[in-house]
Amino acid sequence: MARGGREVLYLASCIAAQRTGQPIPGWWIMKQTLFALAILLAVLTTGNAVAEVINVPGDYAQIDDAVQAAAVGDIVLVAPGTYHDCTHETEGPGSTPASVIMKSGVTLRGSGVDATIIDAEQLGRGIFVEDVADCRIENLQVTNCYADVYGAAILFRQVDSSVAITDVKIHLNLDGGIICI
Repeated sequence: MARGGREVLYLASCIAAQRTGQPIPGWWIMKQTLFALAILLAVLTTGNAVAEVINVPGDYAQIDDAVQAAAVGDIVLVAPGTYHDCTHETEGPGSTPASVIMKSGVTLRGSGVDATIIDAEQLGRGIFVEDVADCRIENLQVTNCYADVYGAAILFRQVDSSVAITDVKIHLNLDGGIICI
């Protein structure tokens, strides 16, 4: 007889024992209590991890500020416009700055490749992506970027296949567009 069948028979005998006034084994009560608590915990935690949408410039004026404030699963939604903020250190003092430094689990979503434009004004990279997972960059343009070494527009370094880029226009950048190392 299958294990589940034995438990059903045992449950039936426990119910019969309870009706006749005989005690039910303590381990059976503990097992049923733990099962009920597990179900309750699953019900209470399901649905609490809802992704937030962080709007630029509504919630944050700059794209990088919104990305850094985002939690895993959040979407940074960038309104149409041209964004100039290539001031963020990527690898310490003296390194090539970037307009946006991505975080794991965050989606950066523009409003269209000709509508949302990250313009680094030849001061550094557009987007810096290093040691992250499960992030997305989509539906925007990266332009006018510069780097002495490696990709100017978007640099992917030490990322896995969970990082994705879709519908991104790379335009007028010095020292390469997208580099993956």
